[in-house]
Amino acid sequence: FKFKLMRKARVLHITKGFPPDRGGIESYTYELANAFKRKYDVHVLTTHSKLSSSDEIGGINVVRVKKIFDFLHAPINLPFFNKIDQINPDIIHFHIPNPLSELYLLIYLLFKKNQKVIATYHAGIPDYTPLHKFFSFLRHFYMHFLMKTFDAVIVTSSDYISESKTLENFKGRLKVIPMGVDANMKALPASKLKKQYKIKSEKIVLFVGRLFPYKGVEYLISSIPQVIKHYQNVRFVIVGGGEKESELKNLAKELKIDDKIIFTGKVDDQTRNMFYKLCDIFVLPSINRGEAFGISLLEAMSFGKPIITTRIKGSGMDSINLNRITGLSVEPRNSIQLANAISSLLRDDKTKERMGKNSKKSFLKFFTKNIMISATEKLYHEVLNRRDLKWKKY
Repeated sequence: FKFKLMRKARVLHITKGFPPDRGGIESYTYELANAFKRKYDVHVLTTHSKLSSSDEIGGINVVRVKKIFDFLHAPINLPFFNKIDQINPDIIHFHIPNPLSELYLLIYLLFKKNQKVIATYHAGIPDYTPLHKFFSFLRHFYMHFLMKTFDAVIVTSSDYISESKTLENFKGRLKVIPMGVDANMKALPASKLKKQYKIKSEKIVLFVGRLFPYKGVEYLISSIPQVIKHYQNVRFVIVGGGEKESELKNLAKELKIDDKIIFTGKVDDQTRNMFYKLCDIFVLPSINRGEAFGISLLEAMSFGKPIITTRIKGSGMDSINLNRITGLSVEPRNSIQLANAISSLLRDDKTKERMGKNSKKSFLKFFTKNIMISATEKLYHEVLNRRDLKWKKY
């Protein structure tokens, strides 16, 4: 008992990926784990790895569970109950969505009723196909029981709560803590980047993210012919890789605008930051609530850039991008509206500059990493010191 009091509390993150894996959830998990590694004994268990491994990354203990295969973008792997027992966490921080791991965690918690658990509900599962809808329907039942086992649930925006059937019955356990990124991200001068990609005096419209179906990048590409009718001196830069990359490149060729687009593929953080610094406008054309928040928006805002987003009911994008203040908002899947929004900012430097300044101010007020970490630490402290009441009827 004395040892228990003296040692650091042990925190275990369970998530699909962790750096060097890339993505918004991966970045979020890393920032929290890295921020708390001095105060807590931090471990991370990932379920989306090609190989099983155990190592240490900058003072963070990382256990990677080998996936057998992917099904509907979700990793399928064997149960990892023994891994949790070996780590013996004081608190589990679970990251949703991760469908099979959600079921495994529910089974585990049925036998570990005193285990303290916080979840971050990043997003639901997009219904791309009838098969997705069927499994989302099944998942809804066990998610209800899993949510009952959580001491607290972090959601990144209040907008997401109102449109989530999973969250609506657990409002008393929800804590809105927006994601945040470093307020002091640096970027080297972009001269090398301009030379590499043969960028001269053109204005730059930027997208950064994984090239997945819910990102809607095909609508951004389809908007380009309309944009260049009104503004010729522009290049579009698409940073990131993913399953739709070849399809998007083919679309650019079909539209005969491939000379206007730079596909960079995956890049390192320094190169990504140089593109943020270089760009004039940042666009996130997502088409459904798979885009629950949009951490790339915060990164662009930290560099003082105006942003263009889509209006998706229940997504946090509308709480980040204030229409006509920090940028512009258009209907999803609408290339004409997207083209009009891009063209209007390209032609109006005064408005573009004003929105960029507002974007930076809003970022510093609401969306920095320090704000996110401070609020999350307070929640950890509350849960670790709370009496165990979560299994009583809610």
